[in-house]
Amino acid sequence: KAQVLETPSSIENVVTDEERQAYEDAIDTRNIEIKKLKEDLISVKVANANPNKEEKEEAGPVPLNTNALIMELEPEFKACIEKIKEFRVKKFEELSEEDKAEFMPFEKYIKTTLLRGFKRSFNNGMLKSATGINLEDVSLMAKAAGIDYDDDI
Repeated sequence: KAQVLETPSSIENVVTDEERQAYEDAIDTRNIEIKKLKEDLISVKVANANPNKEEKEEAGPVPLNTNALIMELEPEFKACIEKIKEFRVKKFEELSEEDKAEFMPFEKYIKTTLLRGFKRSFNNGMLKSATGINLEDVSLMAKAAGIDYDDDI
């Protein structure tokens, strides 16, 4: 037995520390992947065992609001809008209950600001030539948004 262990072929098969570490790292990585896959499999089995209508509905595509206006804003514009929103939230929190009832919500405030810009364009004689809309269109937008055009704008 002693002679067999000391043969050159058995000495060549000695694994270096670097190789051993590489194998151990690979095994650790694979074990982590196997553990994650097992957890995923268990969660899928649990979901199939307890089907819930709400979860299945959420899995489908999210319908887009056809009335939403989606714009890409430069970071400075987005920061400004967020600053306005934060300011209005803080201001709302500081108001009395009576004043809170009259406080304009953020989206309505933004719509009112847009309508005010349209009215300024109308007063400057630029609304139709700059936008292609007329004052009646602006009034209809205000009415649809629940904004009193004569008082708020």
